[in-house]
Amino acid sequence: MGMPAQKPANRFLRRPSVSPTSRTSLPAAWRQDAARRSVWSSQTSKTYILREPFEPLRIRRMQMASMLFSLILTRTLRWESRRLRVMLAKRVDGLIVSPASSFEVDHLIEARNMGCPFVLLDRRVPALEAHTVAIDNFPAARNAVSSFTRQGHRRIALISNSRIEGGQKYLTSPVRERLEGYKAALHEAGIRIDPKLTVFGGGDNENLARKVRKLCQDDNRPTAFLAVTSAVALVVLSVLREDGLSVPEDVSLICFENADWTVAVTPPLTVIAQPIKELASAVTERLIARLNGGSSLSPEETLLSATLINRGSVKDLSSDLSPDRRSA
Repeated sequence: MGMPAQKPANRFLRRPSVSPTSRTSLPAAWRQDAARRSVWSSQTSKTYILREPFEPLRIRRMQMASMLFSLILTRTLRWESRRLRVMLAKRVDGLIVSPASSFEVDHLIEARNMGCPFVLLDRRVPALEAHTVAIDNFPAARNAVSSFTRQGHRRIALISNSRIEGGQKYLTSPVRERLEGYKAALHEAGIRIDPKLTVFGGGDNENLARKVRKLCQDDNRPTAFLAVTSAVALVVLSVLREDGLSVPEDVSLICFENADWTVAVTPPLTVIAQPIKELASAVTERLIARLNGGSSLSPEETLLSATLINRGSVKDLSSDLSPDRRSA
């Protein structure tokens, strides 16, 4: 059985006799050489790179829209930059990228400079000026929080499991836009923004659960939660169950993503449904247009609207709202 060429190459680079300069320059040269070999053999792949395991429906829609183009899916949560560069070395024809960061995008700038067409999926990266297909998260979050305030809720918490090192500006664009929509709705309702009601778990479910539990055990606990993903909503529901709190009698809950399980719980959750079919079709068609038309197309941004589906997880408190609470 042959050994992949990358392994002996890595062993060579680790030798003490190899200078630091060579360790940096040789991999770049090897990438260029791999690109030349791919051109000579005329073997390339139509490759789509995804940051996370998207719903099966979204994948099926991409497969349908791509037709004769081959579809390669790769998970790139931690190794996005490395895997993207491997794909560039293989001279892929195009990429669909959902970046793990809206700011650390040197690898995408490299792809653009190499002339590789790509389209951003569900991430807005202003520095790139790239073709983008995403959900319009700001009005979606604002509408959800406004539905809380119209029903008398004043203490509304936003729950996310995102990392927040370096400040909120480094959040991915969907989370950042949902946070801004949350704040805008509170401002429109005349509600003071309480920083303690904005919770970030740092990518750790146990840490997130501890923070949610701390909120629930407060004497002045939130009456409503906005979970930025369905996975976060599961953590919230688990904490509520362990603390003996029920939805919506004790706490109201709305979450982003119309996951299958949200209609299987009692009561069914009110959700912000994202147009998966349209999102998958639009991003795939945009990349195919770029592949067929070259790189001359000017960057365009397509924002799709999400829909609030009201079910049974929000309690109407408006009749119980006292005058002092109205001015809180």
